[in-house]
Order: sequence, then C-alpha cells, then structure tokens
Amino acid sequence: MGKHKPIYTPHVDTGRLIIVVNTAKLKVSGRKLEQREYDYYTYYPGGHGKAALKDLLGQEAEHGV
Repeated sequence: MGKHKPIYTPHVDTGRLIIVVNTAKLKVSGRKLEQREYDYYTYYPGGHGKAALKDLLGQEAEHGV
C-alpha cells in the first residue's frame, strides 16, 4: 500500500504498477482459454463486445493480462 512513502494518503491510489514479461508463455489450467471472457468498449456506437482469453492472447499477448 505504500505506507512508507511520504505521499501516502489512505483514500488515494498512489500508482503501484506491475510489469509482466513474457506473456506469450502464459499457461492457464483447464478450459480458461475458452471460458474466460473480457468485456471491452471502443466508445463508438455499438462498440461493446466480449472477447475470450484465447483471442486476446492470439492478437497481442500484452492485452491478455
């Protein structure tokens, strides 16, 4: 949570980021590639959709995580 930081405030997210390397080698168990779906919206009319994890990892691996 960053309580040791001088900018710590309980009601503010101070921006801890996680960087994942080698997402192309991601392994999931079971049928999660087909069953796990993610919603997206492109901010255009009719731009709401769903994509399976398999499709996201196939296009660009960074977007699947």
